[in-house]
Amino acid sequence: MGEGRTLPGLIFLIQAGPMLLLASVVVMAVAVALRARLAVLAALVAGGLLYWGIYVQVSVGVTYVAIAFGLATWLAVIAWTKLRPRPRPEV
Repeated sequence: MGEGRTLPGLIFLIQAGPMLLLASVVVMAVAVALRARLAVLAALVAGGLLYWGIYVQVSVGVTYVAIAFGLATWLAVIAWTKLRPRPRPEV
């Protein structure tokens, strides 16, 4: 691959990245909402932090920190909703 050449797939990801991230945030929020409505707020805040860290601010260091905190928050929300005891339906 020579200088100045980019892969078409990379160009697509760069152009579609913000929409892909927003779609991921919505899907994550819906998945969390199915298990625990209270956790949706944390999932949306983490998604907002990811979007801000990747696409809004300009510092690379802040980008890495925002990604780390956003993904860690998503993992914590997933763990909390999976490990949380669900009420059993009465028969």
